[in-house]
Amino acid sequence: MRTDLLALTDDDLVALSNRGNVRRARSEVDAGELTVDMVETDDGSLEARWSDGVVCTLPNGLGVARGRCSCPADPPCRHLIRTVMSYRARTTPSSTAASDAPARVASTVGLPKGLEARARKRFDEGQLFELARSTKPIARCHSLGVVTRFFVVGDPNHAVCDCGDPAPCEHALMALWAFDRLPEGVESGLVDTRTSPYPVPTDVLDSLEGTLAEWVRVGVADAPSAMVDRLRSAETSCRKAGLSWFAEALDELAALKVAYDARDARFDPARLCNVIGELVARSDATRNERGLVPPLFVRGTAMDRTIDVALTRLVGLGCGVRVRRASLQLTTFAQSEDTGQILAVVREVAHGANESKPLAEASRLRIAKGITLGDLASGRTLARGLKRSAGGVLSFGRGAASCVPQAFSWESLRAPALAEGFGEVRAHIASLPPTPLRPRRLGEDVYVIPIGSVANARFDSTEQAVKATLVDGSGGMATLVHPFVSRAAAGADALLAALAEQTILYVAGRVRGGSDGLLVEPISLVVERDGARSMVMPWLAASAPSSPRSSVHEDGRGLGPERFVQDELANALGECFAAGLEAFTPVSARIWHERASQAEALGFHEIPRSLHAFADAPDVPRSLALAALIGLADASSAGAR
Repeated sequence: MRTDLLALTDDDLVALSNRGNVRRARSEVDAGELTVDMVETDDGSLEARWSDGVVCTLPNGLGVARGRCSCPADPPCRHLIRTVMSYRARTTPSSTAASDAPARVASTVGLPKGLEARARKRFDEGQLFELARSTKPIARCHSLGVVTRFFVVGDPNHAVCDCGDPAPCEHALMALWAFDRLPEGVESGLVDTRTSPYPVPTDVLDSLEGTLAEWVRVGVADAPSAMVDRLRSAETSCRKAGLSWFAEALDELAALKVAYDARDARFDPARLCNVIGELVARSDATRNERGLVPPLFVRGTAMDRTIDVALTRLVGLGCGVRVRRASLQLTTFAQSEDTGQILAVVREVAHGANESKPLAEASRLRIAKGITLGDLASGRTLARGLKRSAGGVLSFGRGAASCVPQAFSWESLRAPALAEGFGEVRAHIASLPPTPLRPRRLGEDVYVIPIGSVANARFDSTEQAVKATLVDGSGGMATLVHPFVSRAAAGADALLAALAEQTILYVAGRVRGGSDGLLVEPISLVVERDGARSMVMPWLAASAPSSPRSSVHEDGRGLGPERFVQDELANALGECFAAGLEAFTPVSARIWHERASQAEALGFHEIPRSLHAFADAPDVPRSLALAALIGLADASSAGAR
């Protein structure tokens, strides 16, 4: 019995072929006008003779893409696709168990000559894999910058890889070998195949930490130009030493200094605290030879650099907003159709004179000739001559660009951004280290998840947020949370209206762990009405039907554990770093002791001790350690408390 063919869904066949072939094949099978005689040979091959004269053969041990058909089209043609559909339809689920497919390559029969040897050589050189087991396992090779999705468990012939090579490719083989190293019973995890330790660039780290200590002591406000030069020198040294993510963080630190000096709204004391804490945490992790975080996560790879992109095709996924003290940061996310990577375009909107303007007007911000922020967020864009930063931020140049509406056929989006359900996302997040020790890619926590139903959609007046329970097709659940901001009031109403109509097909947004499970901060919803699909962007919607929301204020939310860490502590310590520890006074000490008492009341344990110690003796080492603790703290976890 061909369990590999039985495991393939129509969506899998789209990824292995194209939507047009699958649509035509499905139409022909459902019409029932054609008949077919199927025979399974002794070697496991499937032969199908159709009444329209077409003969198809699907050899055992090979993928659908390597099947044979009597028609002149290149495989996998629609005839091979309809053969799989018909075979699947006539085989009852009880006669097989596709989930019993082997978890590894059982045989090299049928593999292209030399493929296994090439894959084994690269595997033994040392690669870093991020793995997630599911009915459609996925493997991301960070060291090589490729993602492989298996549509049949353990079968490299039915895998799709970013490398663009036809299946099976060497990345699929390496991924299966990496899955072999994942402990049995573990749903997800990181596997590093390097056997020798990575060298520790002690001199570079010592110099970096010395520069950070001087910045904290003197303060960003009074830092002379010579210290900025030291920062740039440290960035150069980090890049030469292969510390890509260190260099990116130092570049952001320098940008914060420039913004401060210019009295620019882009200066954010919380970001100052988080970046400094991140650098300290990464330095400690790099020095720790027995660290639990893979070194390439902490350091970065040769792939993590700014590059020129000659041509890219983008599918808009929506727009998110970060509310800062003096500004709103708008981030439009899109998936590259060429690589599957989530890329972003970032714009800053200052408070002040524009505070009364609806945020929907920001959708008209121009990012390229003839293309606005809203166009990119909701359409399909073709652009030339871009630059892509290591963090996945796009900069449009003078190259030609065009944007057209999309049909929101998000079934065709690529993994890992497109997840099977909340279970896969939960397993993925559980395998990752804290944010300051992860790759600094802006879209790392953005996912697209198919939605089966919505429950308990409401406006929570206590938290001043739209909330709902999202349920995927397998029954997995997550909580949608969208904070109310007065400039985006229409978006909150549009979100509530869409949730109430129960027409949600997909949600796209940032996903993180919470005390009660997964939390989704939506950047868009794809809804369907009367057979037509459209997008709702809660931050940028211009109007919506009236909702039961009462009069609300964006600053009305209580200070919960997460906001206490992310807003209160990070902002306060960032302001200390801006002024310099030399400006610390007895009044400052009293305020920090009060913050320690707040942390105790919120249920934290480690953080209050650190805050009391800092208030009693605010020296450089304690301040740097506190910044790292704030960055590493997961306010929703018992360990952080």
